[in-house]
Amino acid sequence: MGQSIVFQSSAARNGRLEGLQPIKRSADWLQKHVPYAAEPTESEVQAVLYTGLKEQGINVRMEVVVYPGDSKMTVRRLDLVIYSKDNIPIQIIEVKRNRLPKSKSNARYHGRKSVNPKHSLDKQLRRYDWFGLSIKVIHGMREAQEYLRKDHSSCAKKQCLSSS
Repeated sequence: MGQSIVFQSSAARNGRLEGLQPIKRSADWLQKHVPYAAEPTESEVQAVLYTGLKEQGINVRMEVVVYPGDSKMTVRRLDLVIYSKDNIPIQIIEVKRNRLPKSKSNARYHGRKSVNPKHSLDKQLRRYDWFGLSIKVIHGMREAQEYLRKDHSSCAKKQCLSSS
């Protein structure tokens, strides 16, 4: 059994919740219930792409809220969007942690019991086609690093291609 660690909420530390008792959890319990991810998370891959593109002088934004204007579509968030120097969107970058599942047995990748076409990448990309922008899908950290090794100077000139 590992050592015990005592945690207290920030509200309790700041005196906002009187009578709240510290929670005692063992390190073993914490590792079981708050596991360390074996592979980079999707947001970590996004952060690496964002930082790498910014370092190359590319005008890029994360978690861009879009308003499609079609009554069938709701407000969406795009993982990353590359903009021209004039802040005109050029390319959408969709980030996935890993490759998509090809069967029901791999659907656990998404935390679902079955593969539902409503949640498929193809359907997501068809929605993004509505914007008329180049779309690049990046699966995992390895592809993100490969993408960053390429020359993206064309993105600044409004010629960013999905193959870049």
